[in-house]
Amino acid sequence: MSTKKPSTTDKDVQSNSPAVAIFQWLTYVFWGVTAALATALVAISAELVVNGYSNMLNSVIFVVAAVFVVLPLALTFDHFFSRHERDHKNGIGMVLMVIHAVLAALLAVIALATALFSVVSMVVFADEASDMISMLSAASAAVVLFGLIFVRIMRPVTKSRLRLIVRSLLLVLVSAVLVWAIAGPATQVVIRQQDERTVWALQSTSNIISGYVLAEAALPEKLEDALEYSYSGDTGVDALERNLASGRITYTPNVLPALVEDEVTTFYYKVCATFDYADESRDQYTYGVAADERGFSENFTNISTEAGTNCYNLKFSSYGDTVKPF
Repeated sequence: MSTKKPSTTDKDVQSNSPAVAIFQWLTYVFWGVTAALATALVAISAELVVNGYSNMLNSVIFVVAAVFVVLPLALTFDHFFSRHERDHKNGIGMVLMVIHAVLAALLAVIALATALFSVVSMVVFADEASDMISMLSAASAAVVLFGLIFVRIMRPVTKSRLRLIVRSLLLVLVSAVLVWAIAGPATQVVIRQQDERTVWALQSTSNIISGYVLAEAALPEKLEDALEYSYSGDTGVDALERNLASGRITYTPNVLPALVEDEVTTFYYKVCATFDYADESRDQYTYGVAADERGFSENFTNISTEAGTNCYNLKFSSYGDTVKPF
């Protein structure tokens, strides 16, 4: 006795109209982008928890804002697509499903491999365990999120509540990541803005000193007296003025007598800055030539990454006979 497979009617096959195809494509894309952004937030948040800083800390505000835009779009397009989605697809609907399912599966597998690599590295290289924790956290988040998206694409089961369950899980997980990112990295960005302004102020100091010396043939007695000698477009002048007023930056002129050699006059001064938080990313702002044998440099070569007050020995050399030594 033969059994017949149930026939598929036209109502059981998804429409290939342009509107349905667009909703289907945008649903898959926005869920994928949401998962990628949430993974980035997990990486930044985990690194901040483990190390006390993150090299991507300043970008977290933009990632959070992007999630607030993309997540509602994913939910909205998913809602409208679900009204026309069918378990059976052909034509453009099948093509879109296969392409995005493959991408979601590949990303989930890559994330799983990364997570396993992180675990092995933590066991083998114990000294690097802290660096691997943030990678493991981000990879684990990617496995879960892209795995759910794969299920959403491949198993819609339109006559059950599976789509709603998967959609709700994605919403809850991404919302949890958002709360963590806002309470952690995003809040730290706001709190650490004063330290950022102090860095900007330090970067302007040597430029202001050089402008004053070239015009007045001496170091200023107070750094406030030299603010008008800043270069045009120097955005750190306002920050420097505020840091001087608050005492976060102090200035000491002529810590060594000016030195004249072969019509080159070199002035020596010291600048101290106070930071509230340790931040390894501050070392990206170091530049200039190395310090001389007495420990003085033309520019800031090693802005401290530690919290507290740190002082820097600086110098400025003027060429010609227009500058008189102190």
